[in-house]
Amino acid sequence: MNPSFVIFVIAVYFVFVPLAAAGCASKYGPIENGHLQILKTVLHIDASAFDGCKSLTSVFFEPGSALLTIGLKAFYGSGVTGTVTIPKSVTSIDRDAFYGCKSLTSVFFEPGSALLTIGLSAFYGSGLTGTITIPKSVTSLDNDAFTGCKSLTSVIFEPGSALLTIGLNAFDRSGITGTITIPKSVTSIDRYAFYGC
Repeated sequence: MNPSFVIFVIAVYFVFVPLAAAGCASKYGPIENGHLQILKTVLHIDASAFDGCKSLTSVFFEPGSALLTIGLKAFYGSGVTGTVTIPKSVTSIDRDAFYGCKSLTSVFFEPGSALLTIGLSAFYGSGLTGTITIPKSVTSLDNDAFTGCKSLTSVIFEPGSALLTIGLNAFDRSGITGTITIPKSVTSIDRYAFYGC
């Protein structure tokens, strides 16, 4: 094999693999100075799209977003800071989507949200602070959805909630204080759902 070809291949590997591993390249919209604006035409954010991308500090969705899903580990361990507003079109926030995002302090859902599922460990160990309001469209809070969110102090379910299940360890070791009103639609609160609160 030509030695110059081998050197070229090795160089390409070390230049491009770390960039891919950082998860900071975007096909979803422009990233400028750590700020990502996701185009309104995007329907799905793929699994591990920004997994471990510490240089990503904020995420915005273009007005009129048609986004449907935020995929498995989409922003896992990323540097997303402050508030993320989830478009009303989103139906699923998948497993580990914002796992370990310690600088993520609040999540808002656009009015009229179509969200059905907040997936397993979706916000596990994130920095959510204060109150989160769960859209009335949500039917399932999966296992460990908000485990370890120590600064999350209050959970409100929108009036008319269709929630059916609160999963295993859903709010385990969160900082919830005071009162929670469970929607009348709920049929199952799994083990340790509020353990350590």
